[in-house]
Amino acid sequence: MHDATYNQSKLDSFIKSVHSNKLSDCYSPDEFIKDIEILIEALKNLVYPTLIKTGPLNDLLIRAKTFRFILMSLDIREHSDTHCNVIDELFNYRKNLVYSSLSEKDKQLFLSRAIMEEKIIRTEEIEKLSLKARQTLETFLMIKSQCFDDTDAISSYIVSMTHEKSDLLEVLLLLKITGVISYEGQEFNSLLDIIPLYETIEDISGAPSLVSDLLDDSIFSSYVQSQGNFQEIMLGYSDSNKDGGMGMATYALNDSQGKLGEVLAEKSVSSRLFHGRGGSVSRGGGRTNAAILALPPICQNGRIRMTEQGEVISYRYGSIATAKRHLEQIVNAVLKGMIRESVPQSKRDQHIMFSIAEKSQKTYDDLILSDECWEFFIRSSPIEHISRLPIASRPASRKNLDTAIADFDNLRAIPWVFSWVQTRYNIPGWFGLGTALNKIAKERNTILNLQKLYLNSPIFSHLLNNMSFEMARGRMGISKLYSELSQSPQFHEIIVEEYNRCLKMFTLITGHETLLERNPVIQKSIEFRNPIADIINLIQVELLKRWNKGEKNERMQKSIFASINGVAASMQTTG
Repeated sequence: MHDATYNQSKLDSFIKSVHSNKLSDCYSPDEFIKDIEILIEALKNLVYPTLIKTGPLNDLLIRAKTFRFILMSLDIREHSDTHCNVIDELFNYRKNLVYSSLSEKDKQLFLSRAIMEEKIIRTEEIEKLSLKARQTLETFLMIKSQCFDDTDAISSYIVSMTHEKSDLLEVLLLLKITGVISYEGQEFNSLLDIIPLYETIEDISGAPSLVSDLLDDSIFSSYVQSQGNFQEIMLGYSDSNKDGGMGMATYALNDSQGKLGEVLAEKSVSSRLFHGRGGSVSRGGGRTNAAILALPPICQNGRIRMTEQGEVISYRYGSIATAKRHLEQIVNAVLKGMIRESVPQSKRDQHIMFSIAEKSQKTYDDLILSDECWEFFIRSSPIEHISRLPIASRPASRKNLDTAIADFDNLRAIPWVFSWVQTRYNIPGWFGLGTALNKIAKERNTILNLQKLYLNSPIFSHLLNNMSFEMARGRMGISKLYSELSQSPQFHEIIVEEYNRCLKMFTLITGHETLLERNPVIQKSIEFRNPIADIINLIQVELLKRWNKGEKNERMQKSIFASINGVAASMQTTG
């Protein structure tokens, strides 16, 4: 009787809106689901109840409950500098204030007051700002309109390159003055999660203290309370690897996650870590279940979120069987992590891990972040051509790829990794670890501690296994041909020496005779692909030689593009 009354009320309301020429657009997903359930209940009383269980109406109910009206909720992501620039412009207009010139402490004080006092931005104010500022504010206004129509449409606002507390307070202020959230009586009303993204080694290492400081802030703490006392934190795997090499990136991410878990538990805030993983191993790719099991015990709370990028989506979800297997492995790893007995890492093991990270970063900084390596990289890899490929939402570099103009800091992480993969060096996945492990073994006069660490430490075994996978895909003989395109081909020998150190230390520590002895299926797959991949690499080297000699035309450019796609397909990664 209740459902019949509800249905009659819906029909009456619809008829009234038709007669008034004001059709209602406030039909919510919950109402839609309820209507389908009413239809199913009514049809159950008919002759064919089994048809309802397996028919299209039941399928529609499952889809509606799973995807609602939006298919999936979107995240909005923007660089922290963009928010700072908008506030700088807006309050220069409103108060003749140069916000960007303030110290971090003064920024925080200003933002806290502004969140409490500033009014909704007016159209005439927006029109006074630069195009970039207007576009940013229009994004916030779009969030408001979309969330008003359906609160599930946009769930998160991610702040790239979060460095300070002010980076989050700036977003809170912009959300408030655009009407996305409200702040009245020291309470927020918000359906949007603000997520800090820590990307560089420095920011990832400092994240625990930054988050602690954020949660102690009365304004931001009030916002967290409005979210059900929940905070999501995103960690970047790409820039941290490019910034400090594989060893330091792995250590910093693991150490930071453990400390973040402790901070959030101490503040009684429920949390979820969002892993900004890329496709290649050096950007956090590789076996997802192994990565989950390697997380610190305090992070094994049954909540996890991660990005899937590029060709990884096709490999993992391109067929129903593969997608099902992959999702089963993820669920299995999460459940195992929750029930596995926590064994704290000894002080000795902690010291060894830190020493590996520190020494590998020093080697990486000294050799890879050098002018010689930069010149070698620009001239020997197809980075110039990769920057022209129409495959990404952002340019390869924030500046032109010319040695006199561009630099390492301006090059984005994906083309950095992609270029090294093309040349078969795969440097981002292993460089620096051989020297670090060799020094530690000599310092202690024994390899035994490292062997025990490999057996007992999930994160160390995960690091070495990832390193060996990237090395196994390397091809130093092919790479040497690329080195001859540069003005400093001798740098190839530096890379080969480090590669041999990594190989020697891996076999000594693990006891394996080859890099992929533990996984013969992948080893055979690489061996099977290599002869074909080698031919494509040889063609690419020849094409690059001709281009460098002045044969620069559209046909040659297309041929180089084709070779890049061929190598990427054979290596199964674009970075």
